[in-house]
Amino acid sequence: ANMPANGEWKIQGKTVDLSRIEVPSLVVTPAHDRIVPPASARAMADFVREPDVMVVPRGHVGMVASRQAPDQVWASLVAWLRRAVT
Repeated sequence: ANMPANGEWKIQGKTVDLSRIEVPSLVVTPAHDRIVPPASARAMADFVREPDVMVVPRGHVGMVASRQAPDQVWASLVAWLRRAVT
């Protein structure tokens, strides 16, 4: 249904307007995924101001649960978080 793109995504009853987010944003997308196709995940970046985009050479679950995840995802995420908060 792509609720975020259609302005229908709600958190605690309030609609989330991605274009109003003013903090650093990171969109992590899979290189291949049957659950969330890469183009669908990447589309989130079109609605956020100046996002950083990280493409991971894994699928949906492999991005966080594979043996390669610590090196391919977690380390990059930690580095991004450190840059974002300084």
